[in-house]
Amino acid sequence: MLSLSASHNDGTFAERFHQRVSLTLQPSGIRIVAEQTDGEQCDGEDMQSAVWDGAIQMASAMQDPLLFADGHWRRKQHVIELGAGCGVVGIAAALLGCQRVTLTDYPQLLPLLRRNATANHLDASVCDAAALEWGSSVGSLAACDAVLGSDVTTFIQSHEALCETLCALEAVSTAAGMASPLEILIAHQQRGSDVGFFLDAFEPHFEVSAIWCSPAVDAQHDAQDPDAPSLARPRALPNRTMIIFSLRRRPSAEAAEDGEDEGEPSDAAIQAALRGDIGLLKATLRGL
Repeated sequence: MLSLSASHNDGTFAERFHQRVSLTLQPSGIRIVAEQTDGEQCDGEDMQSAVWDGAIQMASAMQDPLLFADGHWRRKQHVIELGAGCGVVGIAAALLGCQRVTLTDYPQLLPLLRRNATANHLDASVCDAAALEWGSSVGSLAACDAVLGSDVTTFIQSHEALCETLCALEAVSTAAGMASPLEILIAHQQRGSDVGFFLDAFEPHFEVSAIWCSPAVDAQHDAQDPDAPSLARPRALPNRTMIIFSLRRRPSAEAAEDGEDEGEPSDAAIQAALRGDIGLLKATLRGL
């Protein structure tokens, strides 16, 4: 649950870019403030960014004891938020106790992300920002034990690059000896039936499970009513449903044949990610 300042939905879409969002997460009582931008307020920051509903719902769900045990986020050494926008999800992770958080997005949004981290009393040693374009090298980012993203799967044309980046981050983290498997959580809002495009793009490389949605539905498939929506059948969830997915890297065919540990990427994928060789990483992924 959360309480939200009325300004999030008041006024025109353009006016919202000039408003500050204020969230209070319940039951934790954690407060988050976030500046938005129309891309014309500061020199060199020519990109729009607003707080989308996916970020609000993800931040709320992250402190739900039915989803995450007490101390779950405090045990995280490094969390990366992809497509952070205004940084609400990553800031929530930091305020919930993560040791280190990196907010990533296009270079034009890094000043905004750093201002929002500062506005929430987070030092750069705890919550900082870094440029990352999906499908490019992740070599400059330190290994992590969790990756978060909200409304990052809205545009179908970006699915392939996002999938490549997630695979690269998983390979780097595995090579660095971080906890395996890497925890990946993605919040996606069903628009029409577009969740099917997301699943089609990611399921070849990840085991994808819906762990939460709003409005809430049954977790298990109802054998008595096969058409009823459930977390077990995310493709059937109604339009506008907000869904949080958990992704776990599938073992490669090479690892299965060689008897390697399940869930670990191949040596070729790890080395490609470490070198920032996205071309080789793409070829390796296509061979899985």
